[in-house]
This record gives sequence, C-alpha cells and structure tokens, in this order.
Amino acid sequence: TIRLREKDICTGKSGDCHIYVDRINLSRSKLLIENSSRPVVIHLLGPKQGNTGTNSEPASITLGPQALICGVDTNSNTCNQRPERLVIMTDANQKPDQCLGQNHRINLAGRSLPAAWILMRKGTVSLQEETQLQGVIWSHSYCSNSTSH
Repeated sequence: TIRLREKDICTGKSGDCHIYVDRINLSRSKLLIENSSRPVVIHLLGPKQGNTGTNSEPASITLGPQALICGVDTNSNTCNQRPERLVIMTDANQKPDQCLGQNHRINLAGRSLPAAWILMRKGTVSLQEETQLQGVIWSHSYCSNSTSH
C-alpha cells in the first residue's frame, strides 16, 4: 500500500492539489490519496502524441482487478467514495487513434478505481473487464471488449 498524504502533496493553503505522472501500472498494489480537505487532480502527461523520441513510452494508467487507486480521508485506509475529490485527466493535445492508441489512456478493471472524475477529452478510457465506478467519465474514445464507443 502506498499513501500520498495531503500535507506532502498539497502545498499552499488553498486550491486543488496537482500531481503529474507519465505512467501508473498497478496489478495488486493500493494507492491511497488523501483528499479530505482538498481535491486532488492527477495529470497524465507522457510524451506528446506522434513523438518518436527515445522516451516515447505511452502515457497510461493501467489498473488490474486487484489494484486500487482511491481517495481517502486523513489517516484512513477506507476509500471515501467522493468522486469530486479525485480527478484524473490527460493533457493530450491530439485526439487518440480510437481504441488502437495506447497513449493518454486509462485501463480499468473491477473496482480498481471506485470513485473518480475521469476527464480524458483527448484520451481513451478502456474497460479490461466488468468495471464499477462512481463518478463521471468524459472521454474521446471509450473502449470495452475490443470495441469503441
């Protein structure tokens, strides 16, 4: 279990907390993000689409059915089920190639992300199996069972 404490990730006295990542890949690990007093926004960065440089691994978040990312109250190990306090978004500047592209993508399974707002306007949300999420998904491409919507 990995815990990101509000006091460590939220600088300043007010406003949202912002975390910038290129990739998250969890199969059985738990990532608990304290967000009881302020919303936490995870920005999925990665290389710009079309970049063929040496650091061109796709920007993605992949959560297996035994993994977990959730917002928790301070010092709690129980997901607080407050989707408005955990936002995942991409800063992509191009639309994805439907469900074929792996860049700027979030792959979900089971209850690995129980409550969140997912804002992937130029990204992809892909369900790897039956998935449960309390919140909102805004995505350019939505993929499940090898189909796009």
